[in-house]
Amino acid sequence: LSGVDSSSISIQLADTVLTIDDDGVYFADGIVTIECEELGLMFSPEDTVGICVEAWDAPNYCPPNTLDACWDFVISLTGPWATLAEPYGNSTTACENQGITITIEDHNGIDPSTIELSVQGIVYVVDSTELSWYGTDSLVFIPSWEWTDGETVYVELISAQDSLDNPLENPLSFIFVVDLSPPVVQELIPPAFSVIT
Repeated sequence: LSGVDSSSISIQLADTVLTIDDDGVYFADGIVTIECEELGLMFSPEDTVGICVEAWDAPNYCPPNTLDACWDFVISLTGPWATLAEPYGNSTTACENQGITITIEDHNGIDPSTIELSVQGIVYVVDSTELSWYGTDSLVFIPSWEWTDGETVYVELISAQDSLDNPLENPLSFIFVVDLSPPVVQELIPPAFSVIT
């Protein structure tokens, strides 16, 4: 109500103490913005960064009220990691309705609405009949048709983001071949019904 005394604002970010007089620290409309690049502050992925803010208001009477707050945040710059579970790339299947299972993991969680899987050039999302998201890490594709004998199936995991909108680290692309035919005899030696002397 009485506003913030801007000269009282002090911020400790990691091991650096800042005020609004520092380059890279901005105060406008009651909001403090810190531009880490301007300050030469660099953090690594997965760093936990501590921040403390102290400030007081500007009442007309009596001592000011003091804000003293601290919290941590994590720098998360890496996205989900995908691993093919079934079938293996460049493998052969004798299943007419061979499914595809991919594990997608990220400690910040996966946003299923960002998943796109291309099978035979058709893009599927988790709202598609053929594509489902199970638990916290399993993407399963079950075709609503049967594969044909000799068909080469082209699969590509195009995208998936974590809950912080970090993109997929390793888009996957692989094929598998469908073999629905039994072995065939090509040549009989000796020929059928022949007599060996």
